[in-house]
Amino acid sequence: MNEEILTMEEVAQYLKISERAVYDWVQKKKIPAGKIGTSWRFKKSEILRWVDEQFDKLKQELPVSISDILTPENILLSDFRSKTAVLNSLISVLSETHSIENPEIFSMRILEREQMLSTAIGLGIAVPHVHLSCVNNIVMACAVNRFPIPDYNCIDGEPVRIVLMIASGFNQQRRYLSLLSSCIGMLKERNFQDLLFNASSREQVWSLLAGTSSDSGDIK
Repeated sequence: MNEEILTMEEVAQYLKISERAVYDWVQKKKIPAGKIGTSWRFKKSEILRWVDEQFDKLKQELPVSISDILTPENILLSDFRSKTAVLNSLISVLSETHSIENPEIFSMRILEREQMLSTAIGLGIAVPHVHLSCVNNIVMACAVNRFPIPDYNCIDGEPVRIVLMIASGFNQQRRYLSLLSSCIGMLKERNFQDLLFNASSREQVWSLLAGTSSDSGDIK
């Protein structure tokens, strides 16, 4: 099959920029191009792929909010009595999303990480997480437990009742850290934790975490 070749003028028209801008990108090797004789030419397939890559890079720079990542369906109001039970349940929830291409590897890495070092960070919170190439978009699930989970080893000795599980791709480190900071900033507040424990539905928990509940605005 013949590859469609574009001129600099056609690339400029497609991108809706000046030919001078395209020429500058070519000189700086920021856009795929090749010379035929004395003229620059572009493979259409490579330009289309390059455009997609630019939008993907832009997406990674955008700030992330909990409401963008977490859904009510990924929230568990639970009464787990062991760390293994809560981890396996959250793994199952996230494995059903379309963002994880290989649930088996995801499950294995989450459990391996927990065996190496507890992900309990204190204040009754645990954040099991992984960065994997098989994760397309950041995903998160949350368990709010009625009872303390006795076998979660906590650095401050406080039993875990809130577990956030986060999975992200290798190229999403900045967005992951932004999300993690937002979550911990809220969850470390005792009043906010009490609101979560008193919530009667997934939707109420989601509203609190997403900041759409009127109660969440009262946290000091």
